[in-house]
Amino acid sequence: MKKAMSGFDLRVIARELDALKGAYVKKAYMPHYEQIVLRVNPKEMEQRDIVFVRGARIYTSQRDRPMPMTPPAVCYGASKTPTKRSPHGRQTGWI
Repeated sequence: MKKAMSGFDLRVIARELDALKGAYVKKAYMPHYEQIVLRVNPKEMEQRDIVFVRGARIYTSQRDRPMPMTPPAVCYGASKTPTKRSPHGRQTGWI
């Protein structure tokens, strides 16, 4: 198993996330202490999840997975940002 992401991996991830530019963050979940899931609603696509696994990977998914009923504080704060939509794919200064 790889210990770090290569430039190719980062390019593929960037292309995948670029397709979600301007998407609305519907919910933020933390199903495991090493995993954060952002459920997003892109404008012209079906709802999907962006899954961040600490120190391992980032990927998008449309799989329906069980999520906890009450979010941890970090997810609650992420879902209550002043503006959930990021038109340019970046949002700074809210944490």
